[in-house]
Amino acid sequence: MTHNPLLATKLYLPQPGPNLVERSLLLERLESGLQSKLTLVSAPAGFGKTTLLAQWISQHKNRTAWLSLDKTDSDPIIFVQYLIASLRSIVPDLGREAMGSLHSDPLPVDLIFTSLVNEISKLSDGLLLVLDDYHLIVNESIHTITHFLIEHSPPQFQLIIATRVDPPFPLSKWRVRGEINEVRITDLSFNRQEIGLFLANRVDFELSDHEISVFENRTEGWVAGLQLAALSLQNCRDIPSFIRHFAGTNRHIVDYLAEEVLHRQPEDIQEFLLQTSILDQMSSELCDFLTERNNSRHILLDLENSNLFIIPLDNTRCWYRYHHLFADLLRQRLQQNFSDSVYQLHNRASRWYEKNSLIDNAIDHALAACDYDRAAVLIGNLSDSAWEFERKSMLFQWFEVLPEEQIHKRPNLCFFSAWVLIENANFVKAEQRLQKVEQMISSECEVSSRDELQGKVAAMRAFMATGQFDAHRVIDLAKKALGYLPEEASIWRASTYFSLGVGETILGDLSSAITAFSQARKTSKESQNTHLYLRSNFWLVARLKYAGQLPRAIEICQELIHIVKAKGIEKSIAGGAVRMMQGDLIYELNQLEESTQLMRDNLKIIEKGHDVAHLGWCCYGMMRVLTAQNDLTGAEEFIERVEKLKISPGLHKWVTHLTDSWRARVWLLKGEHIKVASWLAENKFNAGDQITSALHELGYLVLARYLISNNKLEDAFSLLDRLLQDQKKGGRILLMIETLLVKAQGQLKRGDLQQALKMTREAVLLAEPGGYVRVFLDEGLPVFNLLEELLKEKSIPKQFVNKLLTEFKLTIHVHTDNNTSEQLSEREMEVLRCIAAGQSNNEITKELFISMSTVKTHLRNIYSKLGVNSRTQALAKAREKGLG
Repeated sequence: MTHNPLLATKLYLPQPGPNLVERSLLLERLESGLQSKLTLVSAPAGFGKTTLLAQWISQHKNRTAWLSLDKTDSDPIIFVQYLIASLRSIVPDLGREAMGSLHSDPLPVDLIFTSLVNEISKLSDGLLLVLDDYHLIVNESIHTITHFLIEHSPPQFQLIIATRVDPPFPLSKWRVRGEINEVRITDLSFNRQEIGLFLANRVDFELSDHEISVFENRTEGWVAGLQLAALSLQNCRDIPSFIRHFAGTNRHIVDYLAEEVLHRQPEDIQEFLLQTSILDQMSSELCDFLTERNNSRHILLDLENSNLFIIPLDNTRCWYRYHHLFADLLRQRLQQNFSDSVYQLHNRASRWYEKNSLIDNAIDHALAACDYDRAAVLIGNLSDSAWEFERKSMLFQWFEVLPEEQIHKRPNLCFFSAWVLIENANFVKAEQRLQKVEQMISSECEVSSRDELQGKVAAMRAFMATGQFDAHRVIDLAKKALGYLPEEASIWRASTYFSLGVGETILGDLSSAITAFSQARKTSKESQNTHLYLRSNFWLVARLKYAGQLPRAIEICQELIHIVKAKGIEKSIAGGAVRMMQGDLIYELNQLEESTQLMRDNLKIIEKGHDVAHLGWCCYGMMRVLTAQNDLTGAEEFIERVEKLKISPGLHKWVTHLTDSWRARVWLLKGEHIKVASWLAENKFNAGDQITSALHELGYLVLARYLISNNKLEDAFSLLDRLLQDQKKGGRILLMIETLLVKAQGQLKRGDLQQALKMTREAVLLAEPGGYVRVFLDEGLPVFNLLEELLKEKSIPKQFVNKLLTEFKLTIHVHTDNNTSEQLSEREMEVLRCIAAGQSNNEITKELFISMSTVKTHLRNIYSKLGVNSRTQALAKAREKGLG
């Protein structure tokens, strides 16, 4: 993938200029502020913020990293890259894990900066980071990043922000805590003595106290105004008249003095200033190309020596910028007096940036030049490399500016604009763009590019159709795409195989789904697309689990754990998801304690990433393990969390159906049959339905369990037989095992022990190769009894059946005298331990991250199971039973 190189000039520490006014009080203020988490230097343009910091840093003993921000840094990935690069200028290799996490989508902000803060906390020496011109940041995600860095910074790290406007942080709270050191306009404004020193260093005549007082009153200590005044005074013949007319607001003063300064310059210098004002940063080579001259180096040095509001950006004087306010004035004059040349200048700048591989800048200037044809070509050339996901933000901004007619003129550009719209959930407009692409394909493309573009359009539509769960449309479009896409379009082919796997999964054909996801896995690995590779493996592992291939699923999961570790992204959303998946797989082996711990630990990681899709899957995993621990209250709490997530567009429809079905199963376990009946009616689950999609399979299993509990056995058996037929056809082994066990319990209820044993035997034979355990244990005592009966038979895998019985006894405390003790769930044991530690209900909510109502429910359950009425009695009975 092609990346813009990082501009080293943004990382250079500014050097204090000559003839500086010593500002000892402010320097002391900055020094004393090292005890705070943040030093904020906030004032309008021209008040010497950067100059003050440069002066302080030159005298300061701590290591200091510097980052000069500009508008392009409002892209989160670019911001993170530059921030880490600035820190690495002081501490090489800092932020390795954080840089690795940039490959995650969405960007795991909290995890990136948690790892970065952890690394900084290990440093023995202090470290300062200055973010200059922070007011140019407009992306809320970056404010979140910076806020996190401030809140969690270790003692040896200090952040300093220089800005024209206050950032959206809780400044009042930090003031109360004493965690912020502020330098503001009243601090930065020059007093009369400082104004006298400043002007004395810049004019070769003495000003009276009255004249200095006039400058003080009119400029209010504004350094930029004083600088402009000093330049005007240098060649002024009538100083009293100048001072007499030196009046008005800052804006008017700037206008007046800018005219004075500009008009005093030679015509060729005025022309140079105006022409180069369109540049945010400038070098002599760029200026030569822009102005069509060959002496820009000499001019830039002269301007710097004349203090003409030009600021060097590096130690070698290769790159410069104008003072922001001065640049604004120059651009205003350029537009007023030479408006015809503005577009031409932007166009020349764009060409220079393109030649020097700074494509982002080239596009920005092409758009500013209204050269939309050129901008469209540049964006189109960049789009292929940007497709992975890293440049979505910039592409969206460019497509917002680019006129519709330009987008519609180019099939490839129109296609990528559709992709950006899909990423922003604007599916209607995206489909319109894809239709426009199809209209252009037949007449405007060469045959080779036409086929590839047709393949990409079909691939994009297949991806959109996965969100609508239109399985047949997904499969048809995916196969069409693969027929058109060339082998070298590996990322697109991998994405298409992924969509095909989703379509086959919806239909319930696990064999075909596994083939498709395996191909997506292989192709994405070849293309070195980590994001797509991980996503393909997530879906492949889940399919293997349901297809009876649990050992293979665990093997791939272990491989993914090694990959995320090697890439330093263990604490990212992707890393958390891999560990959650590991917890889900070992749940099937009944490694319940380890599974629960893995899920709890990595749920915290995923929660920080604010990724709704992954969070929904994690909640589903948690409700399963909590149900297995007989913590139905805790399971319902996670069910409610998914309910709240349903308003978010990122929640997968599959999670919604799984959660709803599990909630109904919990109701059955609690004996709340009225709720179950209402849910079945609301979702139109009927015993005579034909099974058309695996999506609703668990819902039909709930219906079968409900029918059996209400003695409607024949209806239940008919439904279960149709489910088994469909599951066998689709290779859904794990669900076949569960369905057979449900039917076995129905047969047992009818009194047909032989049929019940037959169903159990089939389930055991299906489960034994993969080592599935939990699916039996989740059915409870009736299945335990059937397994004990089954052990008497000869033609069964006795070792596996014995393993199942052992796991049963360890899990539900089955005793040979049929005296079944009611076991406290793991969460109830945690609450009991908190009680033993003397914690109040309120303290328990904070300790276990649960609500007050949940604490009270757990207490009621504990009292009921132990047969007690108070905390004291509960502790006594727990000690008696050896529970604590």
